[in-house]
Amino acid sequence: MADKEEPKKKQSTIKQIIQIFKYTHAEDKALPWLCGGVFVAPIVVFVVLGIVFKWSVIGWITSMILAIMLGLLFATMMLTNRADKVGYAKLEGRQGAAISVLGNINKAGFNFPQEPVWVDPKTKDAIWRGTGYNGIYLLGEITIASSVPWTVRSRISRV
Repeated sequence: MADKEEPKKKQSTIKQIIQIFKYTHAEDKALPWLCGGVFVAPIVVFVVLGIVFKWSVIGWITSMILAIMLGLLFATMMLTNRADKVGYAKLEGRQGAAISVLGNINKAGFNFPQEPVWVDPKTKDAIWRGTGYNGIYLLGEITIASSVPWTVRSRISRV
């Protein structure tokens, strides 16, 4: 009989967040301070509001729970935003970067397959065909090498 493939274990959400944090922190050293700041900001705001409006014990408990939840939400949003910037910066200038970015926007109604429709074997230029809500799209990824004559490069930049 054929060997049964063992199902892959699903990575926990906390481990994924830690992995994303480590990946982003390697390039973005301000990340811990920013995430900590946006986590603490709602807590500070709710403490000030509690002192000004003289909340009861129940008001303090519920507002602190809400402040902690908002702080976690804002810290996660900050981490996601900074991780996207780091990831896109690492993709900059690489072959296949355009389709990699488009693969992340499938939820926005676009569908681009991973395989290009056409590839130039010499220059590695590629064209992808995809669909969206408004029709069919063609995406081209070209490399302009320094060996291209200046006149050709200037014509390309004017188009």
